Amino acid sequence: MAKAATKPRFVSFNEAFTNFLKGYITWSGRATRAEYWWIFLFNVVATFIMRNFLPESALLILSTAWSIVMFLPLMSLAIRRLHDTNKSAYWYLGSFGVMFAGVWLMVLGKDTGMGMLGLVVMLAAIIAVITLMLLPSTPGKNRYGDIKK
Repeated sequence: MAKAATKPRFVSFNEAFTNFLKGYITWSGRATRAEYWWIFLFNVVATFIMRNFLPESALLILSTAWSIVMFLPLMSLAIRRLHDTNKSAYWYLGSFGVMFAGVWLMVLGKDTGMGMLGLVVMLAAIIAVITLMLLPSTPGKNRYGDIKK
């Protein structure tokens, strides 16, 4: 008889944040939807607080430092999230290529009418990434490992 597939369990903010810090730049393994979206929410709130409550003189330095410090860990988390849906990191990296192409079209094509196409391309890539992050976890073990217990 086949073993029943394990479903992901709910992950609290504290557990998601602890897992995020432990896997700061870990590219292998899996991250549940809850882990990803808790950290996403934390990043949005931290950015909101910086932009609205810091003096303008400190904002540029601190927001730049925050972006640099968080870039690789957030990318690592997104890749582990894709692994949880049994998708490779190339889905995420490919979306960056499409976003870059959209920005390139927006900047270089602003006088030729291609700027709007660039905006559409960039928005399509953002919607694709959000959709990928919303996919349900693969039940049980997949090629990236077993689900966290």
